[in-house]
Amino acid sequence: MYPLLVALERAADGAYLVDAEQRIVYWNPAAERLLGYAAQEVLGKPCYQVVPGLQGDRRPWCRVRCPVWAAAQQEQPVDSFRVVVPDKEGVLRWLSFTILVVPLDQNGGSPLMLHLFRDATDEHQRMAFAEHVLSLAERFHLSPPAVPSAAKPPEASSDFNLTQRERDVLSLLARGCSTEEIAEALSISVFTVRNHIQNILHKLQVHSRSAAVALAFERGLVAGDRRG
Repeated sequence: MYPLLVALERAADGAYLVDAEQRIVYWNPAAERLLGYAAQEVLGKPCYQVVPGLQGDRRPWCRVRCPVWAAAQQEQPVDSFRVVVPDKEGVLRWLSFTILVVPLDQNGGSPLMLHLFRDATDEHQRMAFAEHVLSLAERFHLSPPAVPSAAKPPEASSDFNLTQRERDVLSLLARGCSTEEIAEALSISVFTVRNHIQNILHKLQVHSRSAAVALAFERGLVAGDRRG
């Protein structure tokens, strides 16, 4: 345990350890910077009282016998998740969590649950904006733009090494087009569109279409494609 605690003391991400009773038994300096609570204020307290995370629909995620606790008891992996949490001053922040179960070898004690978290407020706002743009495009039935039949051959882009064809697909995604509409606009198969989208997500290092569109707007990859 000692090497782990030394590493967590130096970590840039917030971290805290929770025992089988859901009490906080460790709180690192980064957690204090992010949420404002000093270790002596939170040690021994229920984690769901100190970090009362809510889902997007404001339903409690952090609670007695939460999904994290239940998965740890059954020795199952816990998916990463994002919740909104008030800090010590009452300011709401979106936090992205990764959970690791830390076994204790001595005396067969119950494992500890390591919560690693970082502030994801800006990223959440970008994704929310992208989803809003996509929903508006769908609501107003915006048509896919015409694409010249003699399109340029794919060539590497200076931004994220996107090819011209991937830029075309990304531009259509930003206009709220479905996979089928993109395939029709570019005269390619749905299967090929899906391959292009997977390549785009990989190159932009994001995990969803809305995140890709948000990053595209931010970096100017689809400048001038927004409508509404």
